[in-house]
Amino acid sequence: MAHHRSVLPYARRNAPHRVFRYAVYDDQLAAFPAAVFEKRQCRIMWWKELLFTALYTGYFPWMPGTAGSLFAMLLYCTGYFLFGEAVVWINAVAVLLMLYPGVKLGDAGERFFAEKDPPQIVLDEVLGYGIAVLFHPFSWKVAVLAFLIFRVIDILKPWPTRRLQAMKGGFGVMIDDWVAGACTSVIIVGLKLLLPVFGISSL
Repeated sequence: MAHHRSVLPYARRNAPHRVFRYAVYDDQLAAFPAAVFEKRQCRIMWWKELLFTALYTGYFPWMPGTAGSLFAMLLYCTGYFLFGEAVVWINAVAVLLMLYPGVKLGDAGERFFAEKDPPQIVLDEVLGYGIAVLFHPFSWKVAVLAFLIFRVIDILKPWPTRRLQAMKGGFGVMIDDWVAGACTSVIIVGLKLLLPVFGISSL
């Protein structure tokens, strides 16, 4: 049966920039009222907002990227308290499972805020930090050092992170922080190898 498409009015939530549109088919409206559809769409968008702002830490008024990275570190340390050394594997699984959804959530976040890589999206920092500690046994020194190095790289954006950030869509939102996390991990490996050479206790 052929469908006749119609676009429902905009749904707005609390602020002018929080605008999204959607469409349903005319012959479905009787069984699926517009009010119910709008409510479900708002609920879905609320979950997406919760994720790409990392439980709203992206709305922190000062340095939201740092707030998101700090949230990731606290989450990682809390995982250690709850699960012990298993947090390393839990982190690895969580990072791998969130890579593709992270890109899609980055797309949703850019549409939500109507700008390229808005600072309120901090899921990229959360995943970047997860990558930074991905291949290291848990230690407090590594957890804190990864946070500091990751933030420096993410703020300064040395090559190629700045160029990668310019890529379009959610992939551009995420990829620079993933690379920053990988660079952080490599630097920590280097420090673990070099510090004992100079008589400094390893991490």
